Amino acid sequence: MSNTNDNFKILFSALDWGLGHTTRSIPVLKSFVEKGYDIFIACEPHSASEKILKREFPQAHFLPLRGYHIAYAKSPQLFAWKIVRQIPRIISSIKNERKQVAKWCDQYHFNMIISDNRYGFFNEKVKSIFITHQLQIIAPFSFLKKFIRRLNYNYINHFSECWIPDFESKNNLAGELSHPEKLPEIPVKYIGALSRLKKTEAEKKYDFLILLSGPEPQRTILENRFLQIKQRFTGKVLLVRGLPNEVNELASTNNFVVKNYFDADDLSEAIAQSEFVIARSGYSTVMDLFYLKKKAIFIPTPGQTEQEYLAETLMNKGFSYSFKQNEKDYYKKIGEAKDFLASNSTDFLSAF
Repeated sequence: MSNTNDNFKILFSALDWGLGHTTRSIPVLKSFVEKGYDIFIACEPHSASEKILKREFPQAHFLPLRGYHIAYAKSPQLFAWKIVRQIPRIISSIKNERKQVAKWCDQYHFNMIISDNRYGFFNEKVKSIFITHQLQIIAPFSFLKKFIRRLNYNYINHFSECWIPDFESKNNLAGELSHPEKLPEIPVKYIGALSRLKKTEAEKKYDFLILLSGPEPQRTILENRFLQIKQRFTGKVLLVRGLPNEVNELASTNNFVVKNYFDADDLSEAIAQSEFVIARSGYSTVMDLFYLKKKAIFIPTPGQTEQEYLAETLMNKGFSYSFKQNEKDYYKKIGEAKDFLASNSTDFLSAF
């Protein structure tokens, strides 16, 4: 793809809060590549996001941009406090990325900017799109929810449009997160569920596919919980660690296979080969499993109110089963999940 002033140029970046913001934007970027547009991707050099996007878009131009580097507490009780302490640094990152985008706009003359949840990734002179499913951030009190939503909209309203990866109707995935009482002032467009995965037919190979993802140390904590009970599984299990940059692999057995990372094609096939998928209730994972019509067992990241809300909401709708990470007997909860999903998930999926 050539880089001339005649080409329509798009600048893109995603929040480095796990990999979900990166992966869910892949189908959006592919639609622009198919139109022949020049794609510029801003991300942290040598990061997992860069590795994934370079694999998906070898023709794209990559620009270095430091991530927010949000640190997470080991204890869920300290999760919110840990985030609050980092707010000054996050605000500084937002200001810095805004300055950097302005410099790039002068240099490359972009026609459009797309930001997946990076609040400073816009420019007043260029059409700037903000992608988010979380207009309403979950908080314990009504007055606090409204206050946080107002702060959220103060940033979102700097953009030209807001694209929401969910359905506008009452049959939706994100519930209150994407359908709050009040919308931002800028135009809002519901673009449906996004997934980079492919629907494929395959014979059953695994009883359970365990997909690990999200920030440390919680990713490793969950991984260790499953490794501790791997001998109890009677069927065949595939565990994907969600570590695209990891070189060393954990030992596998005939019935408990461990892989560091799967690209989109391998992951699509693995999901098709599995009867149940156990994963975090991050929204990108929710959209993937909904798109592939797969029975899901969610274990929300402790302290992440969004994941806890999604896990509870989707279980109430019958789409999935969920239990907390600190449950003592995972094997027992997984058995309960199988019984629950045998009679519930099909009805929800057929509503779309």
